[in-house]
Amino acid sequence: MNGLHNILVPLDQSDCAEQAVSVAASIARRSGAGLRLVSVEAPLPALALASGSSDVASEVDLEVCDHLRQYLDSIAYAVRDTQGGAVETAVLHGPVAAALSEYAETNPIDLIVMTTRGRRGLSRWLIGSVADQLVRRTHVPVLLLHPSELPQPTEFRRILIALDGEIEDEVLGPATALGSLYPAAHYTLTRVVEPAMPILTPLAPYPSPLEPQRIERLEAQARDYLEKICGQLRSDGLEATYKVLVGGNIATQVLQLAEALGADCIAVGTHSRRGAERLVVGSEADRIVRGA
Repeated sequence: MNGLHNILVPLDQSDCAEQAVSVAASIARRSGAGLRLVSVEAPLPALALASGSSDVASEVDLEVCDHLRQYLDSIAYAVRDTQGGAVETAVLHGPVAAALSEYAETNPIDLIVMTTRGRRGLSRWLIGSVADQLVRRTHVPVLLLHPSELPQPTEFRRILIALDGEIEDEVLGPATALGSLYPAAHYTLTRVVEPAMPILTPLAPYPSPLEPQRIERLEAQARDYLEKICGQLRSDGLEATYKVLVGGNIATQVLQLAEALGADCIAVGTHSRRGAERLVVGSEADRIVRGA
């Protein structure tokens, strides 16, 4: 996200999805980036295609595309009028998550800003649907916002960065780039030490107490790890501190710390160098997104 040039905002004609526009426009204004507002024309259901002629389907397709273009143009006009800056629009075609992912990967998109809910209320863009699939598919940083009756925050000065010792580069870059847009931004790095549960066997049917020395050793390793990264950030002139957490539920620990800090944003990675997705949606990152 260093050198922010283009911000993608997926929209589905819902008030919830449109809450991302003000946040993206604010980031674009501060960074000088352009906005790309897009909507996706999803394929017609198979039943609808089977029951109508191809001419009717084509006519419906053209009408939907035209309606989406008018909708996006109206949002773009409002953004230019109030925020200024370059705003482009595009109507995409295909399954929603796949179309968004392909667009983000084949265009110079540096950040995706979207809400976790859309047109169908509780589960339209809820994790487990489009937002979930997009986070799994794309390598572009995604800023997820929960819909709110209050105005969305447009400043991110207190950023909590959850690290696992593997993917710090993927998380630190976007997090510090976002914070660099705001004076006096503060970064808190955290790592959760999970005490390993003893393995039960027929010879030892009851768990034995955890070894305090082992926990202390893991905490010391986590402190050394976070202190090193904090030192790198401070050498770049950034304000950074760290907090080692100990507990068996990573997401809960991170969310409680975010609440205590009054964090504006939680940065967490979803892809691991181990090949499989470690802090992936469906796991700790999923729980953090759902609970934040």
